[in-house]
Amino acid sequence: MTERWGAWNCTNCGEMKISGKYKTCPNCEDPRSERLDVREMPYFDPNGEIITDSVDLEFINAGPAWNCGVCAHDNKGDTKACWSCDRPRDADDVYNQTIEYSTGVSYIDSVDTGERPRDLTYEEWTGDSSTQMRRILDDKPIESRHYVAHEPPPTEAIGRKWGVKYTVESESLASKYPPRNKWERFYAWFMFRFYWIAGGATALLVIWLVFFSFFQTKSYSGKVVALEWERQVEVEEYRTLVESDWNVPLKGREINRTRKVHHYDSEYSHTESRQVQKSRQVQSGSESYSYSCGTTTTSNGNGSFSTSTQYCTGTRPTYSTEYYTETAYDDIYIDVPVYKTWYRYEIERWVTDFWVPTGDDTSDSVLDDPFWADPILEDDLHRLGDGRQQEYLADLSIIIDQEAKIFEAEVNLDFFIQLQTESLIVAEINRQDKVRSVYFAEEGCDDCQNIVE
Repeated sequence: MTERWGAWNCTNCGEMKISGKYKTCPNCEDPRSERLDVREMPYFDPNGEIITDSVDLEFINAGPAWNCGVCAHDNKGDTKACWSCDRPRDADDVYNQTIEYSTGVSYIDSVDTGERPRDLTYEEWTGDSSTQMRRILDDKPIESRHYVAHEPPPTEAIGRKWGVKYTVESESLASKYPPRNKWERFYAWFMFRFYWIAGGATALLVIWLVFFSFFQTKSYSGKVVALEWERQVEVEEYRTLVESDWNVPLKGREINRTRKVHHYDSEYSHTESRQVQKSRQVQSGSESYSYSCGTTTTSNGNGSFSTSTQYCTGTRPTYSTEYYTETAYDDIYIDVPVYKTWYRYEIERWVTDFWVPTGDDTSDSVLDDPFWADPILEDDLHRLGDGRQQEYLADLSIIIDQEAKIFEAEVNLDFFIQLQTESLIVAEINRQDKVRSVYFAEEGCDDCQNIVE
């Protein structure tokens, strides 16, 4: 239970939210008199000072204050005589009312008075036309009023996985999965996103490594030290071939045939039964449990308020695991081979017989322009095919780390015919020592890793 001071408002000067521990206004020093002006009655302040001082605790635990019927002096709750006039306490004295009301609950039942269920608000017991406060002025003494709070047991819980909120119909499940605190929700939120972030970071790292190893290049200046080209022309021969297939082509001549499995069809054979053990949850009984169903705040009648948590009792079912055997039926299928005719036959076709190469290099200091060979065919069983192969290579001398290295680069025809030995070039080389591209160094290379004079 938490004890804290309430607050009151001075009707003389308008000072607001004065601590209930003060009986006079700190601004105008006008005394608090809730019996003469109900607007000065202390009310609950959720931000009020929590009472921890032993003297203050002794004061509020003495009970509601009472007002002397002779001299109108306010007296401590447990005093037997007026502190001002020494008159013994009797039935003519006025006692401050203690009121207990609940917050954060679904409905309020008025037990002692038989009134209809309602919420008790501050305006209901502090307004000028309040029936409740007129009863305080007229009745001596005023009996304490007790309001009891009820609330149905909770049926909503927060799942343990990824902080996903879901509704559980069973009260037993609601107690099994209580709502998370803020640290558990943060941990679930963080871990769910951590897996995605870690996976994305790993994928980006792999992509970066591939790019860094194969595609990232450095520029080096160098010169051409040798050139070489080669071209090849396909020559075909008309031959008789032996082939096999499920069908004989139009110009094919059948040699023999046989039956082979072409494919398999799945056909129903029979049904088999088997025993399967399963489990299910069945209700085995019930149990009682308590849960927080609201907060009770009590005006102590002396400027202070007490706040405590209400607990309600509910009943929920209990479950146990039941095992049982069930018969399952499985349809059995078999693979049935489907046979078709497999043919072996002869057929004439043009096939590659050989390639006629041409080429040249700068080993003799003279490089001929690339051309295609024009072979002379001696019979009608040979012809020029459509196949053409060509390759243009340049040997580059590049100094890396003060050491001359030779790199072989394959270039296209248009660039090849412009190259000459001793031509200055710029080469893009990756970390695998492969030349990715070559171009002329017309005016040098400012960002090259080396400079060749």
